[in-house]
Amino acid sequence: MLILEKAWAKAHGSYANIVAGSPTEVFKAVSFAPAELLVVKEGEEERDKLWRKIVEHARKDHPCCCGTDDDPSVDWASIGLVPGHAYTLIDAVDLSDNDGRHHRMMKIRNPWGQREW
Repeated sequence: MLILEKAWAKAHGSYANIVAGSPTEVFKAVSFAPAELLVVKEGEEERDKLWRKIVEHARKDHPCCCGTDDDPSVDWASIGLVPGHAYTLIDAVDLSDNDGRHHRMMKIRNPWGQREW
């Protein structure tokens, strides 16, 4: 993802010119490959459907990214994330702990390489 971001910034003159752009645009323009924007919707069934798609794409090693919104009511910093920022999705897995509780885990990378937890 970092290479795509650099290429996109170069094509648009600077990083400042691509702030708040959509990663979907970059995938389409740079790779000429199909790209899909998945949006979080209300409801457990919709979240489950979204999660299944994320895991499917991660298992197939498709380039994926995710991001945070800039809603001031969400404290992204409390979990080590930057508001209004895109991240590279490295992996997505379903895990169960020793107590049998189910956890959905995503391994992400900040393309800035800083402000991580």
